[in-house]
Amino acid sequence: PDGSEEKKKARLTARGFLQRFGLDYHKTSSPVSTKTVVKMILANAKRRGRKTILVDFCAAFLYPQLKEQIYLQLPELFGSDSGKIVKLLKTLYGLKQASHEWYNALVKVLKEFGFKQAPEDVDQCLFIHEKYDIELCSHVDDCIISYNDIKGVNKLLEVLSERGFEYTESERVTKALGLQITEDETSITLSQPSYVEIMLKDYDLQDIPEKKAPPNMWLDKRQSDEKKVDQEQYRSMIGCLGYLAQMTRPDIEQYTYHLATFVSDPGEMHLEKL
Repeated sequence: PDGSEEKKKARLTARGFLQRFGLDYHKTSSPVSTKTVVKMILANAKRRGRKTILVDFCAAFLYPQLKEQIYLQLPELFGSDSGKIVKLLKTLYGLKQASHEWYNALVKVLKEFGFKQAPEDVDQCLFIHEKYDIELCSHVDDCIISYNDIKGVNKLLEVLSERGFEYTESERVTKALGLQITEDETSITLSQPSYVEIMLKDYDLQDIPEKKAPPNMWLDKRQSDEKKVDQEQYRSMIGCLGYLAQMTRPDIEQYTYHLATFVSDPGEMHLEKL
C-alpha cells in the first residue's frame, strides 16, 4: 500500500490469447472477496478481541492440475530446450482458466478441512470453521484469517503445506485489497494513502492546499456564463473518488455522488469542489 518495491519477479507465462473456447478452456470466472466482507472480518475481530493473520500464497496459479490438453513452446533462455514443445500438467500464468482452477483448488482443500462456504448471495469467498472457530476470506492468492485459538490455524497451515502449497504468513494484517490497516488497543483504521497519492499525481494535483472535506455547499447546474470543464476528466475523477468513498472514506460519499449528478455538463465550480 505504501508503493515501495518489495521484490522483483520474472515469470514464464502462456499466450492465453491464442486459446479457443470449448477446445482448450471452458470456465474462466473466479469470485473474489468483497470489500464488505473484508471490513466485517476485521471489525468483528477487533470488537471480539480475536486475532488475525494474512496468508499469501506464492505463485498460486501454478498449483492446480490442468484438465484440458495444452501444449507450450518453450521460449528463448531455456538453453538447448528453447523451442521445444511441452505438455502442461498444471495451470500456468496467462492461461484463461488459471484463476478459475486456483479458486476451485483452494475451495476443495478448505472444505475437506471442515470449512463451510457462505451462500452465493453472501460471499463465495467467505468460509467458516465452526469447530476451530475460524473465519476466513480469500481474495485471489491472499487469505485473511480471524481466530481465537492458534491451534486450529496451525492445523490448517499444516494441511496446506502437505498439499504442496507454499505461502508466507504475516502475524498482523497490515495490508489487504490495497488497503493500509493500522490498529491500536481499541480501534482499527483503514486507509489508502498510496491510492490517494497516485490519484493526485495522475491529475497533477500534488500541490493543492488541503481543504475541509466534504464541503458544506450544495451546487446547482452549470450557469450559461460559466466555463465548461473537461467532461471526461471530471467523470474519471468522480469514479476515483467514488471508489475511495466506498472503501475508506464514507464521509465524502454523499457529496461525491452529489457532484456526480453534474457529469453530463460540469462547470468550473463543480470541478473546484471536486
